[in-house]
This record gives sequence, C-alpha cells and structure tokens, in this order.
Amino acid sequence: DSWCFTYLSINELFVSLFQLWTPNLLLGNPSRKITNFNADVARVRLMYNGTVIFMPGDVFHTRCEHDIYRYPFDKQSCHLSFLPWPYTFNEVQLVIPDKEITTPFFQENGEWYLRSFSIQTYTESSISVAQFDLNLERRSEFFIVNIILPIVSICFLACLVFLIPHESGERVAYTITVLLSFAVFMTLVSDNIPKTSAPMSLLCYYLFALFFGSVLIMLNVIFNSRLFYKDLNQPVSAIAKRLTCFVCRRKLTTKTKRSKIHVLSVKNATLADFCDGKKESLYGTRTTNDDGNVTWKEVAVALDKVCFVIYVLYFVILSVSIILSVQV
Repeated sequence: DSWCFTYLSINELFVSLFQLWTPNLLLGNPSRKITNFNADVARVRLMYNGTVIFMPGDVFHTRCEHDIYRYPFDKQSCHLSFLPWPYTFNEVQLVIPDKEITTPFFQENGEWYLRSFSIQTYTESSISVAQFDLNLERRSEFFIVNIILPIVSICFLACLVFLIPHESGERVAYTITVLLSFAVFMTLVSDNIPKTSAPMSLLCYYLFALFFGSVLIMLNVIFNSRLFYKDLNQPVSAIAKRLTCFVCRRKLTTKTKRSKIHVLSVKNATLADFCDGKKESLYGTRTTNDDGNVTWKEVAVALDKVCFVIYVLYFVILSVSIILSVQV
C-alpha cells in the first residue's frame, strides 16, 4: 500500500531526450556550425495527464544582416530562426500558442538597447519555421564622448594656428603636431568601427573629410609663411592688394580720414607756395592709403584671417550636416 501511495502521488517525471522522441530543432541562421542546441543536458517533463513539456535552452551564435551607415547612431534588426530538421510541414508543425514574449531573465547590455521583439511562424521549402525578431538600437553615448567630440576638438584646435604670429616660428610645428595627433587618434577609432564596405559607415567619410581639412590647413600655413617672408622688393599682385584692402578695410579707412584732415590745411597755403611747387608735395600726403603700399606681410596676415574663417565654417558645416544626416 505504501508503494502504491507513493506511485499515485507522482504528477510528473523528467526523462532524458534519448528515452523518447523529440523534434530535432536547429538554428536556421548560425554563424559557426549547425548543432542540436542543449542536446546533452536538456530534459523532458512528462505530466500525469500525458502532456510532454520540452523547454530547451542554449547560447546561440547567429549572424545578422547589419547596416552601419549611421554608426554609431544605427538601429539593427536581427532574427533567430528555428526549424525541425529534417521534418516537413506535414510531419512537424511549429505553432505559437501565445505571441507575447516574456523576458524574466533578460539582462541589459552596455552597448545595445533592446527596443522591441516579436515572434512569427511561416513555411519555407516545406519546413515549418519559427522566427524571433529583435530590434536593437546602439547606445551612442560612449562613441560620442570618446570618439566624435575629441576629433572635432582637435580639428577646431588646428584652426587656431592662423592666430599665432608669424614671428614666433612655431606655426608649422604646431600644425604638424596637431595633424599627427589626429592621425594617431584615427588609428584608435578605426579599431571600434565595424570593418565593412556594404555599406561603409558615414563616420568614415566624416573622419576623412576632417583629416583632409587638417591637411589643407597645414598647406595654407606653409604657403602663408612663405608669403610673409617674401622679398619686399617683389611687387604685390593686384588680386592680393584687393584682398588685403577688403580684409583690412577698417584700418585703411582710418588712415584715409587722417589724410583728409591734413589736406584741408592746403586751403591756407599762399599763391607763392603753389608757384614754388609745394602744391604737389602737400597733395602727396593724400596717397597714404594707396594700394601700392601693401606689403607681402600684410597679404599674409590678411590670408590668415580669411583662412581662419573659412576652416572654422568648413568644420562647423561639415559637423552639422553629418549630425542631420544620421538623425534622418
């Protein structure tokens, strides 16, 4: 009687997979090799009413068709496909009794944020397939603080070279140092960017544009330094004169006013002064703002101001356009 009472009180049993038939479930899109997940340690629960519960679990290595064009602000959609190989749809059919997915054991990831997930079933090549769809969004705070902001800061730091006086002799050395810092930092950034060309990340084009701008800054600094130390006896071209006068127009306007005040004193000159030829010498003071007095040093200083504004606008417009592109 005691044995019979113990037997009747058993509501369920756990048996091995090798003691009864279970569907051979496989991961349909593996990244390494096709295996029966959890085949060695999984157990089957047999209920007293004949219900069989099979709950396998494993660590899955799958591949995902990812699009990193907006990296590190990208959003990815991945899926896990399970199929009962090699049974057809008429032999084994996967059915979803409840499409609501629960995540009691889910743990947050430091790089990805799980936006949503769903499950669906369909038939492919006469085989029933159950597919779990995962929508992921990359956490971009780490990449913004450690990659994007330092590179942008280095680029704007390179623009400050045009504010360094030519007489200091440190302009070229400063530019080369900033350029080397940028190049070294790009090698560190390349290790974090996914290495793919289909499609290539927009951040790669952005980094190349920033590096190209830094190279142009170095070339302009060398060219401006050559103009600053150019022989003063060589004539200044008309284009350089006009550019210098346009950039420094406020300074030249002040000189012109002082000349007019001096010329007004000519009205008090006597007729004898004009007859003696003093008229030409007195009126000669009105040519203090003549374009012919522009020197190569003034041209170099004017080009520095123009280059500073151009490259600051270049980096600002480039950064804003990239931000707007990745947010679309």
